[in-house]
Formats: sequence, C-alpha cells, structure tokens
Amino acid sequence: MDPSFVMVLVVVGAIVALRALYKYRLKVCPKCTGTGKVYSSLFSRRFMGCPRCSRKGEVRGAFGSPD
Repeated sequence: MDPSFVMVLVVVGAIVALRALYKYRLKVCPKCTGTGKVYSSLFSRRFMGCPRCSRKGEVRGAFGSPD
C-alpha cells in the first residue's frame, strides 16, 4: 500500500472517532450505573439521589460540553 493512502485512512479514522465522541458525549454514571439512585449499604430499601449525576443517570464523557 502507498504510505500516503495509509496516512489518509488514519486521519479520516481519527476525525470519525472524534466526531463520534463529541456527538455521543454523555455516558452512564459510574456511581449509580444509570439509575439515578445510590442505595444504602445498611438498609435494603433506602436510597438517595446520586450526587454525581443529580439523578439524571448520565455524566459527561471525555470530550463532553459543559452544558
């Protein structure tokens, strides 16, 4: 293969990957696993709202916008 063709493929792949990261910038909250609730370790039926995601169940990803 021609080295310039490989370089073009790498650049196009990087652009596609960065665009996908920006478009899908939210990810599931790791603290509550997307439920919006953090369950108590002492009482089985008690929970509180997740402090990390504010009960939304999703947080910003690596390249997410701050809004």
